[in-house]
Amino acid sequence: MTSLIGSVGFPYLVATLVAIVTTLIATPLSGHLAGVIGAMDEPDARKVHSRVIPRLGGIGIYAGFLAGLVTFLLLRPDEYSPLVLAVLVASLVIVITGVLDDIYVLSAKYKFAGQSLAAAAIIVLGPRIEFLALPTGDVIFLNPILSAGITFFWVVSLVNIINFIDGLDGLAAGVASIAALTLFFYAVVTGNGAGAFIPLILAGAAIAFLRYNFNPASIFMGDSGSMLLGLILGAVTVSNVTKGIAFVSLLVPLVIVAIPIFDTAFAIFRRLWGGQSITQPDKGHIHHRLLHRGHSQRQTVIQIYLWSFALSAAAIGLTLTTSGLRLLFVSLLVIFSLIFVYSLGLFEGLLTVFKDMAVPSRSRSGYGEERRRHGRDTSNGSGDSTTGEGSLDEGVKTTDHLPN
Repeated sequence: MTSLIGSVGFPYLVATLVAIVTTLIATPLSGHLAGVIGAMDEPDARKVHSRVIPRLGGIGIYAGFLAGLVTFLLLRPDEYSPLVLAVLVASLVIVITGVLDDIYVLSAKYKFAGQSLAAAAIIVLGPRIEFLALPTGDVIFLNPILSAGITFFWVVSLVNIINFIDGLDGLAAGVASIAALTLFFYAVVTGNGAGAFIPLILAGAAIAFLRYNFNPASIFMGDSGSMLLGLILGAVTVSNVTKGIAFVSLLVPLVIVAIPIFDTAFAIFRRLWGGQSITQPDKGHIHHRLLHRGHSQRQTVIQIYLWSFALSAAAIGLTLTTSGLRLLFVSLLVIFSLIFVYSLGLFEGLLTVFKDMAVPSRSRSGYGEERRRHGRDTSNGSGDSTTGEGSLDEGVKTTDHLPN
């Protein structure tokens, strides 16, 4: 690890600084562009911000990331790889898709088409998940079709997972930065050069963006930013998985992005049970629940940052310890996360849903609709709603200067 850091330390530092400076310059310009073309985020009854804020901040992140990446390759042309080519092509596709959505609000099918095209670029030009390591030490090698399918699912999932958590000032950028820095360290440990400099440059751009996006935000990253962050994290994690055949190589990426994965999984379950489309926005996400419990937006974001740091530390611990200590790390991780999830009332929400499942004489949609008409909509005892409506909405509406 020391030799790798020493051999590329200067290019890493310069490229990251270029990413930071470029993002700091490009982000206000992208906000001005948003104002000129009308890509502004208007507050409404669902959203929790109370003033008009420009979108298109993702252009600033992309400009910083691209400038840093080009700088690194000029300093270290020998580091050019299929992963780099895949990221360059796929990121351009996803940013174009995101910008169009930020301006025109694309339908879900068109957004998915853009995401699919970007994921296809990674599959064709870059690495794939070609095997799955099991806890027993066995390895399952995948045929080309299954390999492409799993890689596609993972990349598109990460794109949407980061997009889903982009609900508070600085949340997505901060969580993505923590994940990217953890992936950088993991890539260095495993000797994956390309997998190291890409997330570090991304982290530099995302951290610089927080200068304008942390509460109170002057600009939102929009889908152009959140989908870009998810795409690059997805591509790098695929690359890292292909560098090792130990089960930990598969487990580490899952642990690093465990918070957005859990939040997205619970949101999908919540919406499906409520008879809603999985793309229908609501206010039942983890950050909404923390707000509803009286935390300010900054307190909420910092708590999620700390949880992300804890998970990332555990992920790194998995790579540096023996199998016995790994079990201890995982056990502590699970206990800590369960306590945090319990404090948010999510278990109570799940219990409410399971109780609803025991009602034999009504369909899910009919039962849910009747509960909504009576203003109860599966609220648990603490006032939270598993669908993000009802009292949870009311609790969040009182918060000022919050983004969507």
